[in-house]
Parts: sequence; structure tokens; C-alpha cells
Amino acid sequence: MLFVGELASDLLLIMQNILKEVNKLRSTAVRLASHLAQVPSSAVHFKDVSQSMHLTHRQQFQGFIRVSVTQEHKATKMKPTTPFLEIK
Repeated sequence: MLFVGELASDLLLIMQNILKEVNKLRSTAVRLASHLAQVPSSAVHFKDVSQSMHLTHRQQFQGFIRVSVTQEHKATKMKPTTPFLEIK
């Protein structure tokens, strides 16, 4: 019975580590997409990606882009010399 408990404990630890890595990857992807959303030449690519998505995902994606641009706009108003590209 002790062996099963150890396996469960190890499995829980592995799952926690995987979740940490997934969260790091998600955070990096959000920062990258946020940055790319600010680049005018990438607009056509965002449009292509958006049009290939299911309606629900497209709406979520557009909302994410909108929030990203809005936060960047607010940050540049407050600190015009220091752009802020990260959204949370």
C-alpha cells in the first residue's frame, strides 16, 4: 500500500511541474501575441488566423487582441518613453 501512495505522490508532483511549465508557455505566448498585435505589418496575419478559427475562439482571440492594444495604449499615455507590452 505504501508503494501506491508513493506513486500517487510522485504523480502529483509531476502534474504540478507540468502545470507550471504550461503556465510559463501560456504567459510567453500571451506576451508574444501582445507584442505582435502592436506591429502594423502583422495585422494581415492576425486576420488570416482569426478567419480560420471557430466563431467562439475567434471572439476570444479578438477580445484578447483588443485588451492587449487597449492596455498598450493606456501604458503609453502614462509613460510615453517606456512601452509596456505585457498583459496579465
